[in-house]
Amino acid sequence: MKADHLLSGLVFDLPPAGDERPSRIMHFQSVGRFRYLLSAFDPNRKSNRINYSHVEGAVLQFLEKEDWQSIAGSSESTECKAAKAELETLLREIDATERRIQNKTSAMDGDCDVATLRVLGSALAKDQTLIATLSERKELLQVNVETACSKCAALYEPEVLIELIRKNTPEANDIRLRLRAELRKRIKRIDLCFAPDGAFAVDGVILMTVEYVNGVMHQAGFRRGDSRILIMPDVTAGEDISERVRG
Repeated sequence: MKADHLLSGLVFDLPPAGDERPSRIMHFQSVGRFRYLLSAFDPNRKSNRINYSHVEGAVLQFLEKEDWQSIAGSSESTECKAAKAELETLLREIDATERRIQNKTSAMDGDCDVATLRVLGSALAKDQTLIATLSERKELLQVNVETACSKCAALYEPEVLIELIRKNTPEANDIRLRLRAELRKRIKRIDLCFAPDGAFAVDGVILMTVEYVNGVMHQAGFRRGDSRILIMPDVTAGEDISERVRG
């Protein structure tokens, strides 16, 4: 239960522009006192490696200065949208079935011969069975919508995350465990783009893209030698990201 790696499973090595190969997850490695992230092995391309503390420092600095209300209000997650769309489709089917039941019931109240009544009665019974099934399905989908959309709720309340970031130290393992859990509520993935591909210049720049659970993506950059955020344009709003991360 040691929280050495706050970003476990979240960090990926994103190929530079023009390279259509898939991104690779970056694994946490610890050798003595040195901790780093290493991209997954691929025999056809060179792995990238970076000091883990530089990545963690850059990510936490960036998140502490983010405009969380703007992120939360930008978009619903793909999962939430899909759940709502499925529910809407079902509600339309329920509405159509209820109208058929009403029409058949009205018809049976009129002047109908025995044969017609039998046909209407059989069709009515099928629709009544269907409406019962659809109603059960409706309850399940409503729960799915609440569950899917609630995953984005943490984006509206970043206070706990910010407090944990400020209390974070390598020695505070309990704080780091809680911080890791809070990060997973908000972040879908973090892409690091090493440019030029495979270069390890001391003053080289890494482009960092943070994708939140609702699909919103923001970018920043930092140098390979430290975790200070550099001026980068916002990928979604076109603003100067340095206004958010300057601290």
